Amino acid sequence: MRYIVIFIFILFVSCSEQKVEKRATAGFYINVIDSLDNRADHFLLSSIVKDIEIVPLEMNENYLYRKINNIVMGSKDIFLNGTGHVLRYSREGKFLNPVGTKGMGPSDHMYAKGIGIDDTSHIVYVLSGITPHIKAYTYEGKFIKATQIAPDGSIINGTDHSARKGTNRGSAYAFIDKMHFLRRMLPIWDGSSDIWLMQRLDTAGRIVRSFYDPVNRGKEKGILSHGADGVNLIPAYWTEVSPVINRYGENMNILYEGNDTVYGYNIADNVLKRRHILLCGQRPDFVQLRKMGKEADYFRYLMIVDVMETEKYIFFVGEKDSDSYLIRVSKEDGSIKTVMQEGEIKESQLMGIIYRLVDYPHFIDDMSGGLPFTPVYHDEKHWIDIRQPEELLEMNLEKLKNTDVILPEMREKLIHMIENLKEDDNPVLIIATLK
Repeated sequence: MRYIVIFIFILFVSCSEQKVEKRATAGFYINVIDSLDNRADHFLLSSIVKDIEIVPLEMNENYLYRKINNIVMGSKDIFLNGTGHVLRYSREGKFLNPVGTKGMGPSDHMYAKGIGIDDTSHIVYVLSGITPHIKAYTYEGKFIKATQIAPDGSIINGTDHSARKGTNRGSAYAFIDKMHFLRRMLPIWDGSSDIWLMQRLDTAGRIVRSFYDPVNRGKEKGILSHGADGVNLIPAYWTEVSPVINRYGENMNILYEGNDTVYGYNIADNVLKRRHILLCGQRPDFVQLRKMGKEADYFRYLMIVDVMETEKYIFFVGEKDSDSYLIRVSKEDGSIKTVMQEGEIKESQLMGIIYRLVDYPHFIDDMSGGLPFTPVYHDEKHWIDIRQPEELLEMNLEKLKNTDVILPEMREKLIHMIENLKEDDNPVLIIATLK
């Protein structure tokens, strides 16, 4: 009888542990592939944001921007860069000052690969290309110091899926929690045999930790042998775009290209932990995944290319066949809805590269009634879209005036701005503050 009681007790404990495990992993696995047909007509911007700002960037004859590579938000300031100039604007879009100067001198920066700010100490950091230095300036643009972070000749070049024409999410650098973060592509063009994709450095430029795509482990020799040797660029060249870094509040999500895992970065422990496993169906082999010259068969696989977290949802951007998908996963019950964007598979006339031509998925702007909103840039509090003057000038203002919106005052500001906009003006930032 005693053994029967012990057996029942062990069985009860075992079942209890299984139930706890199931609760602990709720939402850990996300079945993306079987949810692509759970369609919604659209997603509303008001479901995820509480406020919106319309910021026309003031014209300055010395600084004209048609393509913005990076945007960083401070409490009162906006910093942005192209490949050269780094500029400071007020939150209302008034031009304040350049940050440093473009050049090869010790206090200059050349080919700004990314910018970051310490909004407490009012310091701007610029990752300067050619000679890899992080250069520090005051908010007013005065040079403070330069910190060399890699040997001369090293190439740190970050890029990910470009969101839309006129933008380039090509930042190789971010400043997060008083630390420098670098991200770069594969393979390593400068002859390095160290294939890290993300690296954390302290403010003195010392490496705290390097992070690697787990999929690449054990394949280092193959990756390096298919590097940019100038001979087998296409189709034998292998590559991988930089990992996506997404933040919301205290959460930091990391997504490597072609991976089915979203990692959460724990700043205190300085480790990556698996946060979500994405069930994406059949996967391509490693060679298909890394070859720059894709074959037509590659596009039939579902690839997750972006992740964005909000208060109630986690959004993924997926691409499959000729189309792209905005995938919304509820944090509360795990339900999934998707919005599909049709595209096409094309072949370039130059070098015969096969590629997918499709617009980045967007949200309906029911806050101000503006154009569909695409979160081109995002930080822990904001999503930012960029609109060129010619796009806004094509809007039907009479229709806009009669559109029901959450923030009528923002609609009126948008109308007034468009009425005074010129085609050769600087771009307009649409800044959404997350709930």
